[in-house]
Amino acid sequence: MREGIIEGEIHRSQAGREFVMVRRDQMDIVRERVDGYMDMKSAGAALGFSKKRMRQILILLFPNARKVGRSTTSPWSVPRSEVERLIDIASSCEKTSIPDEDCISLAHILRYWAWSARDIGSVIAAARDGELDLVACLDGAVGVSGWIFREKVLKEWQARAIQGFGSWLTITQMAKFLGIKEQVAYDIASKEFIHAEAIHTQPRGGVRVRRTEVERFKKEYVFCTEIAQRLGMSPKKARSILADYQVYAVSGPGIDDARQLLYLRNRLLESVLAAFEQLNGGDLSLI
Repeated sequence: MREGIIEGEIHRSQAGREFVMVRRDQMDIVRERVDGYMDMKSAGAALGFSKKRMRQILILLFPNARKVGRSTTSPWSVPRSEVERLIDIASSCEKTSIPDEDCISLAHILRYWAWSARDIGSVIAAARDGELDLVACLDGAVGVSGWIFREKVLKEWQARAIQGFGSWLTITQMAKFLGIKEQVAYDIASKEFIHAEAIHTQPRGGVRVRRTEVERFKKEYVFCTEIAQRLGMSPKKARSILADYQVYAVSGPGIDDARQLLYLRNRLLESVLAAFEQLNGGDLSLI
């Protein structure tokens, strides 16, 4: 009430006690502010997006957004802290009325470039995560629309993203990165060994994966095919040897119906492999 968010009236009873009354139809506003969420329209306005644009990039940029209600027509709510984090990025930038010749604003990109919602969401996330640097901000621009980038740097970033060297990878790009078949990549994503996010803007759905998630997966897991290649034997033989020393796969045929055997890259596994290599394939009983 003090902030002017809702209306309230103070009443005094016949017994002299004071109590406050507020309008029931304004309680949803209070509830959203208390639990840290704001409606999609307000979030879009704060960021400088039209309602249509905000709807397009909502889930891409705010995976923690949620619907207020169970109906398919229920409105979306966005975490207030995530919106404010984006707005705060521009607070430390130099303000300018006209960008330099080699620079371009996000407002210009939104209006004139044929970028998809996924491209727009990705470039905002890249700037938020420190992958892209802002040169300055347009004076008087609302939210992120005034962000200014070096055009050459921005186009180079987009080219890397298309080739699979950006912050996000498609499942196909992830499969190439890991050297596995695409179906195996879908397996590890669907079984949540790698966290993947849905792309709701695609007609038939789709998912994307953060590059950091793929790099974490490589550090924590290893496929049996890679182990077999390292030991110079068949995957079946490698699995048998590892089982003799209580090293078992966490995913694969006969476990969760995945297509390839997958192991935790832990100390026990590494000690067995290192000992085997040291013995040049000799007697593992010496381990």
